[in-house]
Amino acid sequence: MKHHVTGNVTAIDPDTTTFTVTEDKSQKTFTFAAKDRAMFSDVKKGDHVRVAYTKHGAQLTAESVAAKAPSGAVSRRSPLTSTSQFRLGVVKQAASIAPRACA
Repeated sequence: MKHHVTGNVTAIDPDTTTFTVTEDKSQKTFTFAAKDRAMFSDVKKGDHVRVAYTKHGAQLTAESVAAKAPSGAVSRRSPLTSTSQFRLGVVKQAASIAPRACA
């Protein structure tokens, strides 16, 4: 059965092919054995990741590691970060409150 944990990489040991992640919610630390050494090419200490892993007794084996935006971060695709949409909203709002000329 696969499990998942999201958090920050706090330690990497390429010699033993293990890495440690501190989970966001509980602040618990999980030490994973990497399924293969290729996982270490993209993972660096301090990265925010989501790890899919299997559990065999006390052994946690990372099946995959994916970069994840930190919680609370605003996505670059979010309309809230679009300057043009923000400006358009201000223009529409200003137009709706502008005084109207009497005919």
